Amino acid sequence: GGPLREGVAMRPGAPSLLARLDDGRFLVGLPGNPLAAMTGILTLLQPLIAGLSGASEPALGSVVTAQSFKERPGLTRLIPYRLIDGVAAKTQWSGSGVMRGLSEADAILVVAPAGAPEGTSVGSVALPWRTRSRPTPNSTADAMHLDALGVRRRTHRGLG
Repeated sequence: GGPLREGVAMRPGAPSLLARLDDGRFLVGLPGNPLAAMTGILTLLQPLIAGLSGASEPALGSVVTAQSFKERPGLTRLIPYRLIDGVAAKTQWSGSGVMRGLSEADAILVVAPAGAPEGTSVGSVALPWRTRSRPTPNSTADAMHLDALGVRRRTHRGLG
């Protein structure tokens, strides 16, 4: 028994814990902030349950970023995003204690410690409750969201 993962180099969710008890049971410890707890569920608990049940682990996807992300040595950042014009724009609400951004998100960006320039392909974690596409995007609301983030509008599905 003992910790398999004690603290995870991710933000939010760094104080997460995955341990195996002496009797073979697993223990998953999650942070108290809501978004941090959800990232722990998606990155530790969900793969654990899949492995224990014989199901395949959730696949890591990829998506192109709508904005740049600065370097954060030692921390992988997990950031809720909306897919707008074919690129991933972080939600306006992404603090570890805020669930609103996750409720509006299409998935979660996985930004490596080195950061990512605008237009870079990064990892993406699917949200299990997003089993179908979002309703047709509201182009006015999406444009306002991108403007609020200081992101330039793109053409050709985010590649122009």
